[in-house]
Amino acid sequence: MKLQLEGIHRAIERGIDVADLQPRIQRGMRSLERLTRLVEQLLDNTRLSHGALVLQPQCFDLGDLAREVCDRFRENEQSQPLPLTFDCGAPCMAFGILSASTNC
Repeated sequence: MKLQLEGIHRAIERGIDVADLQPRIQRGMRSLERLTRLVEQLLDNTRLSHGALVLQPQCFDLGDLAREVCDRFRENEQSQPLPLTFDCGAPCMAFGILSASTNC
């Protein structure tokens, strides 16, 4: 992440047009999103180990979860679009603990 930001900064200092830096900026944003998710997961683990976070199992539809994951994948891969679809006929209910990062 640091190298990506330094490269973008040097390019701007050299007067390179910001529009030409879009691929680098997008890669940097994806890296930042991954780091943010990692930090959130580490914080969740810390809260869980100290008892500040209580996990509560719940019912959820696996089809809804899979659709959300597919939607996120499509949104994040706009630079290299892939035809990703998901079709789940009937609801497939499950009981468990969803990770906080799934936002379900």
